[in-house]
Amino acid sequence: MNQQDLTNLLKRSLHTIETLKERLNKQNAIEPIAIIGMACRFPGGSNTPEIFWSFLENGKDGVIPVPEDRWHQLYFYDPDPEAPDKMYVNEAGFLTEDISL
Repeated sequence: MNQQDLTNLLKRSLHTIETLKERLNKQNAIEPIAIIGMACRFPGGSNTPEIFWSFLENGKDGVIPVPEDRWHQLYFYDPDPEAPDKMYVNEAGFLTEDISL
């Protein structure tokens, strides 16, 4: 492929890209976006957007002690942050509903 062929190929490619971008911009201008549903699962029992919003408005944080069914704290927890192979926190934001669903 010589220099002229390469230049022509690049020009055609650029033209194709510009044409596609133009078409996409026109399509986006006329296609409305509709939100048809939302769901969430956050710590503190917030499982709908409305409950989550109320949770935030009321200044809650959802931090609870580690649930017994998650892991045994005795094996992993030590209040000393320098303790090797241990974690020094025993609270976090956990989902309180059954997470196996």
